[in-house]
Amino acid sequence: MNIFKRVFSNVRESVVRFPASLLLGILCSVCASILVFDDCTSETEKLLASLLKSGSWGIVFSVFVQLCMEHLASCRKLAFGRLLYACSQAVVILFCLIPMRMVFDTDSVFAWICLFGTGFALVLGVFFLLKFIHGEKLLAYSISYSFAIAGTASLCIACGCSIITLAIEHLILRENHFDSDVYPAIWFTSFYVFAIQFFIAYFSRKDEFVIPKAVSVICFYILFPLYVILLFVLYAYVFQSLALKTMPHMNWFVSFATAVFIAFWFSFKPFENRVTSFFYRFGACFLFPLVLIQWINFVQRIAAYGFTTARVASLY
Repeated sequence: MNIFKRVFSNVRESVVRFPASLLLGILCSVCASILVFDDCTSETEKLLASLLKSGSWGIVFSVFVQLCMEHLASCRKLAFGRLLYACSQAVVILFCLIPMRMVFDTDSVFAWICLFGTGFALVLGVFFLLKFIHGEKLLAYSISYSFAIAGTASLCIACGCSIITLAIEHLILRENHFDSDVYPAIWFTSFYVFAIQFFIAYFSRKDEFVIPKAVSVICFYILFPLYVILLFVLYAYVFQSLALKTMPHMNWFVSFATAVFIAFWFSFKPFENRVTSFFYRFGACFLFPLVLIQWINFVQRIAAYGFTTARVASLY
């Protein structure tokens, strides 16, 4: 019972601190569900798509604004902090539903660049502000722990509700088809409402986080060797391409290696050994040539074929 009370307390605190993220999450789940199972007109579909994009962007923006306001209130010791929080969250909702919805109302390359670019910048801003809560050494592990809790809880909710719905349709209503419109709504709600709220609840709490000993074993004896093997394969492919006088095409693999490198950069900080010392000294040197080749390849593709949604996503 204490576990359930603690989970409920964390979620309730996050809802009070980040009400805009909950409201925008509900809006996104509704829009996504209608887009999937309702035959909308082109204008309605365009409106729902713009609301979905602006709402998804607004969830990250609301967290960033709230953390900024809390940091400002703690530094300046403001007496009207709660009023400032409420006003900022209300402004975030209005900003997302009016000007940002108009920006995302089109399916142009500019809209996607704005969505990915500003969204990525906001995520980095949230991570920077979380350093003041968890500290630089524990930041990566706190986020990973929150992601695991949110993913497990939301997956259980989605699967449980889907099975219950299936039982009602199959046993009580005696319907044998499995293409009900309820299932997409269940999974969208599970993601936009429950998963996001659980994630926010755990990564934004100010409790002291202790790194389990198994984490170091997983990082240094499983994940890091796999990362080194991936780099070896990528360099082997580069040398093969040089021998055949062809341009290497490995954008997604290099992007994945870069993401892993960034994760290791933050994850290794609590540990001090020869592996981490070597990684912080020379890790970027091994990755930089691959990133440079990726950028050359990317520029060539853009010059030849122009921007597409997939290439914009690959850019970020």
